[in-house]
Amino acid sequence: MGKIGKPAEKVGEEAASNMLKNLKLSSPIDRFLSDQLIVYTALAGGKSEMKVALTLASQIAVAIENARLFTEERRRANIMSALQATFTDITSELDLNTLLQAILERAVGLMKSTGGDLALLNDSDNTITIAVCHNMDKDYTGKKITLGKGAIGRVVQSGDPILIDDYGTLDGHFDAHPWKCVMVVPLKARDRILGAIALVDSSEQRKFSQDDLQLISLFAQQAAIAIDNAQLFELISASLSNKQTLYQTAQALIATENLSDLLKDLVEQVASTLPAVQVILITLDTETGEIDNYVIGGNQSHQISRVSYQELMDGLTGWVILNRKPAHSHFSKPDPREKSYIQKFRKEQQVGSMVVVPLLYRQEILGTLTAIHSTGNDYTQTDLYLLETIASHAAVAIKNAQLFKYIQELAETDELTKTNNRRQLFALGKREFNHAQRYQQPLSAIMLDIDNFKEVNDSHGH
Repeated sequence: MGKIGKPAEKVGEEAASNMLKNLKLSSPIDRFLSDQLIVYTALAGGKSEMKVALTLASQIAVAIENARLFTEERRRANIMSALQATFTDITSELDLNTLLQAILERAVGLMKSTGGDLALLNDSDNTITIAVCHNMDKDYTGKKITLGKGAIGRVVQSGDPILIDDYGTLDGHFDAHPWKCVMVVPLKARDRILGAIALVDSSEQRKFSQDDLQLISLFAQQAAIAIDNAQLFELISASLSNKQTLYQTAQALIATENLSDLLKDLVEQVASTLPAVQVILITLDTETGEIDNYVIGGNQSHQISRVSYQELMDGLTGWVILNRKPAHSHFSKPDPREKSYIQKFRKEQQVGSMVVVPLLYRQEILGTLTAIHSTGNDYTQTDLYLLETIASHAAVAIKNAQLFKYIQELAETDELTKTNNRRQLFALGKREFNHAQRYQQPLSAIMLDIDNFKEVNDSHGH
């Protein structure tokens, strides 16, 4: 007895299904047409109808595949067009802050995600800081991230992108977050990690795909180049600006002989060059424990009160004087180099980040130069270097002005009595005589003679 064959309608249905099984039918229209084709093939009765049905199935399958390929190519073309427009925009921008915001907004728009963060790595201390934030539940700008912690910290440390379908399951995630899935890609340029872009979506149905990851990684490569160029431009601009500032400062210091004018000009120069709301320049005598000059500047200089020599020595200034090297004190941390009451005062007054550099001339400590940042901000290594360089020029100028003043005093005063000598007597006399003549006023002179003063000179010296 021979094998019983499958019914014709079953054969037709299987044939149509096999023909369509390798097609990626994702749209509702594709799925509807395929379902109708299978039903029609299954209902075909005779061989002629079956042949027509299979031919129709083959043509429809080709049409569906062509439509799918066309749709895919159009999507890719749209993506490449968007990327091209994005690359043109970001590569022409050299202002770093504007560039970072544009990159993040473009990335969020490209992926149609809820929002995102862009974080940068500080090579000097390996800290990660969120530089810009877009459409998040709150503004995370300025937030510090530990290297290797959280999604961004891990990507920056490893240099590899990650996809997270459920962000709540990740160790080190932000508390009370409203988003579901997260995608983080590194920003690399010249074999160096600059930071990372993190994109988030709050939809329960959304999951970032490998195609999404590939696309945003391509975007991140170009974005990193633009960021690297902007950082380099910023560094070069700062370097040129610093050199110009140092030249102008040196020229001003050389041209000024009066010490008080010199100190005031120097303080104002520092206040306009550095991000400083308060600048303090102190010259002192460490042997006598006296403050010779206390000069202040900056747009918040009115908040500075003059302090005693002991208070200076108990603070960061004292540490700098004793150790003869600069000191950088951060805003958010108590500085162990200061006495406890100084730490308390700084906290109560919300004194910002502080840099104190010594004024050294051939190992002689002349005083200190202090710059204070606004609350919540910190100084960079470049700021510290610039202040040190200004201080080295200033120390020479201050010493020259002090020597000039000393020589001038020697030329005008008697060494023993510290009173005006004959040269100064005639200089002052000439000035007063000319003044009396100009304004037609009387002029008198008094001469005193002490009897037997020769005995004083013989006994105690001239």
